[in-house]
Amino acid sequence: MKVFLRYFLLPAVTLLVGISIGLVIRDIPKFSMDYNIKITDVFSVILTFGIGVFIPLLVKKLIDDKRTKNAHLFEELSGFSKMTENIHDYIQDVYNNKKILVKDKDYINIQMDLLGKEFNEFHAFMMENCPKQATEYLNELKTCYIEYWQISTSIEVIGSSIKKIDDKTFKTICEKYTEMNKRIRRIKTEIIKH
Repeated sequence: MKVFLRYFLLPAVTLLVGISIGLVIRDIPKFSMDYNIKITDVFSVILTFGIGVFIPLLVKKLIDDKRTKNAHLFEELSGFSKMTENIHDYIQDVYNNKKILVKDKDYINIQMDLLGKEFNEFHAFMMENCPKQATEYLNELKTCYIEYWQISTSIEVIGSSIKKIDDKTFKTICEKYTEMNKRIRRIKTEIIKH
């Protein structure tokens, strides 16, 4: 229905308003009208009408394309951020329980492996589609992610003799997680700017 209103009804109403204004002007005696119509005048009117309709539509399409691209980039960032948050929440729960079981170690290891694969795809996608200014932050995010991955899968967390995550290790995990979130926010800011 909106398409009909936008592309058919609105131009028709505009045409009728233009004709009625023309009739009013024709009847005013102060103006004299030349009733000879030249083919160039017809083309001029059609061209003017076409420019008046299609240029705003073209500009709107370009703006919508940029918004769509930014929405996809935000979606990718949010997906990666959510996966990281889920794993970090699990590690935090294990830390709060003051014990880590073999199944917890296996789960953390598997989830970090899946997150690594997701990060590689995410990083490649973002490097291709992000503005150039964000690539520095993407490289910083990669460094932060690797550090987070290393500490989360270190011997201090998933080693066979470890019975609980100690305070120092958990503090380091939290610091690396916070650094990753800062980089993600900076990337979002760069996407908004451009």
